[in-house]
Amino acid sequence: MTFTFAVTSTATAGHAPEPATAKEILLLKVGTASIWLMTALGVLHPYYRQVGHQWLSRLGLPDALMWLTCVGELALGLAILALPPKGWLMALQLGAVASFTLILGALDWHLLVHPFGMLSKNYPFLGLVLALWLIARE
Repeated sequence: MTFTFAVTSTATAGHAPEPATAKEILLLKVGTASIWLMTALGVLHPYYRQVGHQWLSRLGLPDALMWLTCVGELALGLAILALPPKGWLMALQLGAVASFTLILGALDWHLLVHPFGMLSKNYPFLGLVLALWLIARE
């Protein structure tokens, strides 16, 4: 049994692919921002606050930090929508996700490989953030 794969490309032989359109970049921005915005709004749900309290108390941190973090995530989501993709914005996102992932992963390493994506969902999200930045630079 033989498998063959066809790769479709907009590039012709010897030519680079065309840069992303403004619409394509906007779609990437909306996708990225929506994750930050939805995460920020999660604090409005009691279960989110309950789980957040459990993790923060393990770290000896006050619940107010959860609210502050969600305000920051809301601001980040709005900045992604309002501003052109910039290196500092990408670095801020990568730093925030890496920080959350490392801190919670250190408390419970199972979260890093959880089948329901407790933290493992962050891996493809980091790819999305990086892709948006690289594509917008073209």
